[in-house]
Amino acid sequence: GASLPSSMAALASSAPAGSSAANDAKPKVPQTVQEKIQAAQDCRERGKELFVSGEYAKAAAQYGRVFAYTRGLDVNSEFASYQNALGIEPPTEAELEDINSLEIVCNSNIAICHFKVKKWGKCLDFCKKVLEKSPEHGKALCTQGRAYIQIGDLDKAKESLVAAAKICPKDVVIQKELARIPALQKRQQKKEKSTWKAAFSQMNS
Repeated sequence: GASLPSSMAALASSAPAGSSAANDAKPKVPQTVQEKIQAAQDCRERGKELFVSGEYAKAAAQYGRVFAYTRGLDVNSEFASYQNALGIEPPTEAELEDINSLEIVCNSNIAICHFKVKKWGKCLDFCKKVLEKSPEHGKALCTQGRAYIQIGDLDKAKESLVAAAKICPKDVVIQKELARIPALQKRQQKKEKSTWKAAFSQMNS
């Protein structure tokens, strides 16, 4: 019976060594602000690669992963006290600017991904997120205008595209989309007229 405690002790002493070896094999979870920003930028790069290869849904998911790293880095967030307890330095002003820019770019890219797969509502949601933080974001205004064209809201489309054209006057896509609007409005008015005509003739029949 005397050997039992010593074998138990041997097992106990070997357990931490084994578990730490297993931990070493796992990728390190980003802890510091710099590590999290770097991990977020890596996700953005992977999103870019997927977008270029035409895998828009996967690209949107990858851009979305950026927020898993950036969310909570704000000094006023609920994570701030947790990070303080761990002795992790809060982000500097420059780092907060980097985080803000990264989030704006990724939301704009997610909007474009949704546009590519014809999810107009989701596209508009992400444009709104961008424009709340950066009201003069030409790319988001252009994407928003193009999505409004797709859902037939031509007044809002024109408003967005005119605003985008002021910011990016040489952008060919914006000019092209703006040029389409008068003809689309005419077609829409014609359609509305014939709908009213049909409704009116039914009322009178």
